[in-house]
Amino acid sequence: MNEYNNKKIFIISFIIAVLFSIIASFIIKEDLYGFVKGVMFGSAFAVLKVKMIELNVKKILGKRYNFDSAYRSGMVSYYVRLMISLLILFVAIQMSKNTFIGVLFGFITPKLAIILISIF
Repeated sequence: MNEYNNKKIFIISFIIAVLFSIIASFIIKEDLYGFVKGVMFGSAFAVLKVKMIELNVKKILGKRYNFDSAYRSGMVSYYVRLMISLLILFVAIQMSKNTFIGVLFGFITPKLAIILISIF
């Protein structure tokens, strides 16, 4: 991915997060702030995860690794991303139900942005 696509992913993810928040304002009557906070934080972290994956792939492909060390390096970074995601979900559950749902919606915003970029 080049820098142009990274900016497009970030901008489109932010737009999708704002759209989720606007739609939720019509549906959710209580603790809307918690949902919006969850969506924004979840989408920011999900975009950061996409960047971490990109840097990891560049690192593995840029060096001459044998299969075992490349596999280990990829798995370690995968488990780090997984643990951070679980920590964020755990904190969101402790805050409120709407924050947790917002974080889940935020986690899918970069995926939707990548699909939209690839379609158009």
